[in-house]
Amino acid sequence: MRHMTRICSTETVCAAALLLPLLAGCGSDRENKGGSTATPSRTASTASPSRTHTPDREPTSKPPKPFPRAADGTRTDACSDADCEIEVTGPTTLDFPAGHSVRRFTITRISEDTLHWTSVFPGESESFTSGSVGAQGTVTLNDLHIETRAIQGKHAVIRVFE
Repeated sequence: MRHMTRICSTETVCAAALLLPLLAGCGSDRENKGGSTATPSRTASTASPSRTHTPDREPTSKPPKPFPRAADGTRTDACSDADCEIEVTGPTTLDFPAGHSVRRFTITRISEDTLHWTSVFPGESESFTSGSVGAQGTVTLNDLHIETRAIQGKHAVIRVFE
């Protein structure tokens, strides 16, 4: 019997030790004035949410830069003097008058990060070249420069200068 009492005593102590923290959290912040024996208790669901701290890390990708506004908008005629900054959204042809080292510059396609182009040079027999350039790149054709200031989707801002 002694052995049974001891187990019972140990279980009672263990149960009391486990229940004591739970019972200590129960109760009400206000006095019970209405004679009711029920008191609200605080539960984990009413506690304020915990916040976990994550260590400072480098972001996996930088936020995109705002797309620049072209000084001459979408007016391709602003480039006839080989000094402009325009936004293009697809195939675009820039014609230059006689006296310039390039007669025509055509943007044939804009992909996500590349501008594809062809150019025609003046002369008795037309010669041409083609290529592609990425964002922040410059195409130099004799003394004419076409700089891609930004490419985003199917939009590009280019600067033309001599």
